[in-house]
Amino acid sequence: MQIDHAEIHSQLKSIVKSVTRDPELFDDFLQEAYVHLWLKLLEVPRQTRSWYMQSCRFHLLHVLNAGSSMDAVKRRHTRCAAEEEQEAVEREIQETGVVDPVFDNVSTMDAFEQLMMRLTPLQQKIFSFSYMGFGIRETAQLIEISHQAVSNHRRKIAEIATQLGLSPRRTTLEPAPAEGAPLQM
Repeated sequence: MQIDHAEIHSQLKSIVKSVTRDPELFDDFLQEAYVHLWLKLLEVPRQTRSWYMQSCRFHLLHVLNAGSSMDAVKRRHTRCAAEEEQEAVEREIQETGVVDPVFDNVSTMDAFEQLMMRLTPLQQKIFSFSYMGFGIRETAQLIEISHQAVSNHRRKIAEIATQLGLSPRRTTLEPAPAEGAPLQM
């Protein structure tokens, strides 16, 4: 199944529309659906298209009900006033240099696709588990290889990402890596 097929895009848009009518959430949920679909294609291959679409729908409902998104209905009352939102956008632009969120989403998807094309199937699995929050030892147990092998593969993934000009997001508590230092994933 090709993830970039027009029919898949149309189905995902319909699913997102059925989950939320909020236009502010549409783009975020559509991107979330694409990422979830891609991960499910890697994790559970050879399922029917309807199985993958149902999985995306359930995932989006879970995200919405859990209030994981800052724009989720459950958190709507905590939204900033228009001026505070504008200040937040300006800070984001200064920190990231990104002015257009649509361009940022497309660039992110392109970069993600470029990285995945350069990874072996095993590295793709390891990357997927890392994305889902699994640690090195958990990933090693799930894939049934040594934790050192997982660590080595993650280091190689970081090298490939660095070659592509990608760097992982850091939390405010993490120090910035030294210039030329390998990235940790």
